Amino acid sequence: MPPSRVLKHNSIWDLPAVLEAFRSAGIKERHVYRIWSSLLRHPDIAWTDIPEIPKAAVSVLEEQSTRLTSSVLNCQQSVGADTTKLLIQLQDGMQVEAVVMHYDTSERYAGKDDAAGWGNKRGTLCVSSQVGCQMGCTFCATGTMGLKGNLSCGEIIEQLVHAVRVTPIRNIVFMGMGEPLTNYDAVKAAVSMMCDSRLFGISKRHITVSTVGVVPRIKQMATDMQVSTWEEGCSVSLQVFSWLAGTATGPVWQMFCGVSMLLFKKALHRQTSHPHARSAAVPPHQSCDITPVILQGVSLALSLHAPNQELRKQIVPSARAYPLPKLMAAIQEYQSATQQRIFVEYVMLAGVNDGVQQAHELGELLQGRDVVINLIPWNPVYQPDGPFFAAPADGSVQQFQSIVRSQYGLHCTVRQEKGQDISGACGQLVIQHSQAVVVGAVVKQQ
Repeated sequence: MPPSRVLKHNSIWDLPAVLEAFRSAGIKERHVYRIWSSLLRHPDIAWTDIPEIPKAAVSVLEEQSTRLTSSVLNCQQSVGADTTKLLIQLQDGMQVEAVVMHYDTSERYAGKDDAAGWGNKRGTLCVSSQVGCQMGCTFCATGTMGLKGNLSCGEIIEQLVHAVRVTPIRNIVFMGMGEPLTNYDAVKAAVSMMCDSRLFGISKRHITVSTVGVVPRIKQMATDMQVSTWEEGCSVSLQVFSWLAGTATGPVWQMFCGVSMLLFKKALHRQTSHPHARSAAVPPHQSCDITPVILQGVSLALSLHAPNQELRKQIVPSARAYPLPKLMAAIQEYQSATQQRIFVEYVMLAGVNDGVQQAHELGELLQGRDVVINLIPWNPVYQPDGPFFAAPADGSVQQFQSIVRSQYGLHCTVRQEKGQDISGACGQLVIQHSQAVVVGAVVKQQ
């Protein structure tokens, strides 16, 4: 169990907390969307100035919620302006990181008549899901911190709120601090808000949830994706009923649409109340005003980092709890259920997992699977007691990629390196800032 955190204030962006507060006060949940959309357009708007919300909602907001429970403590930009790193302080003094990566592919097609309009500028946000991490990956800065606590849905969403003030965001990856699948409910709730067209409107296929391999949650995610397909269809059907009821002419037709929508809501409530027929994050008493948590289409990335169990245990300690054979079986089950491609993340460590032998082992392990392998040259991290690892030598990444591609027919890419000059790897800025505070306090005492 993660350490408990005592939080005095609820973020207005915390979906479960706000919905519970509104339900307890007898306020319809649809007013939450009016509040969120108003805040996105006018961040400093007073609660009383938000149009068409009842006085009871204003009272709940004033008593229980605040616009932001976090603040940007430090904002660093890389020399090439392609990476922006945000050090975010939470209300209890803890800190997390969010990284914005800027991409511009428009210049790649400049001057080509047959590629007019190709390429784009886009921002990718890497968000944290926990303060620290209990997985203890030996090459990861966050892994040295241990787990200090889970982030709430609101604290995850606030990272996006801070980021959109830097640049428009098109893609979101849960690859920052923490293991997303051990904070599953908060991550699911945050994803539902991110991809809601009434809020941030991030396409589900542009959201990726990463895991080091928490087998029970991978299976749960597969189940939730199947449930989400049914729920999404129900949500669309309900919207059609609502539209018909609003545009119907004539008393008989209006009555028919209204009664049909009421019966559909009751049937939906009965179906979603069954524990095996719905997503566990949506309370069975929830009304149809709020769109159900929809995971179908969200991508899963597996942080593999080693092609065999023995090596994986050395650099990914959680492999002892979730051995590689069981992990790959869970991935197979996930893909059979969802029919979705898996992204495989593989951090390359010089002399550890970047050799020819490991390339062949990885090819044999993944051959025939619908995967995209993403090779990641190790990003040097802040190691006050190190170094323990080194980045791969020139040419070794390309050789590794060539073997996996040509001999095993696997789709394999190399991640573009970004943010090394600002300690781009997750956890580094928090650790460095904490070290600086400690050193500063010692100097002050002296």
